[in-house]
Amino acid sequence: MMNNNEWKGICSRMSQGLHEVKKEWFKSCLSAVKDAEKKGNSSKIVNHDLSENISQAMNAFQLLQVQNILAEKQYISPEEGRDFVTMLYDSVCGNEVDKCLEYLGRYYEAGDLGQQLFRVAADITQGITSEKDPVIAMSITNFVPVWGIFSKMIVSETFNDKVATKQLMQQRELYMKKMSEDIEEDNS
Repeated sequence: MMNNNEWKGICSRMSQGLHEVKKEWFKSCLSAVKDAEKKGNSSKIVNHDLSENISQAMNAFQLLQVQNILAEKQYISPEEGRDFVTMLYDSVCGNEVDKCLEYLGRYYEAGDLGQQLFRVAADITQGITSEKDPVIAMSITNFVPVWGIFSKMIVSETFNDKVATKQLMQQRELYMKKMSEDIEEDNS
């Protein structure tokens, strides 16, 4: 059983790691929109910065992944889980926990994973372009799972779970290989 000070340190490390992942994820989303522009898509980037809405949409998805791995690996006992997750949400979302929970509710409502991924991508797309562009959202949807894996890796690394981290790295590599093959097939 961990004490409150240990939790704060863990939450702080996870929050910092998730923020770094989120910044890289946002860059990849901007690249997807730029690629769509080059291919003639009419949507344009109007927001080059990680706005609060985009940030909270990404936070919601990341925290969903964090909750999944916390439950699966039981890094925190189920009895302490709610208190820990509350502290983690506060650390990750700051004063915007309600906004993050609003996005999280949308993703839970989606039901299946494919719809969740599309909703996350659609929210990010709208934040970047100020438009609901399903073509760009589909493009972003394709790599949302990779960022989910990176988010889970932050958790496994924070809890020094080398086995889970290695498994997640392998999962990420397999997914990236499949994405590359799909891109090559689309371009041929």
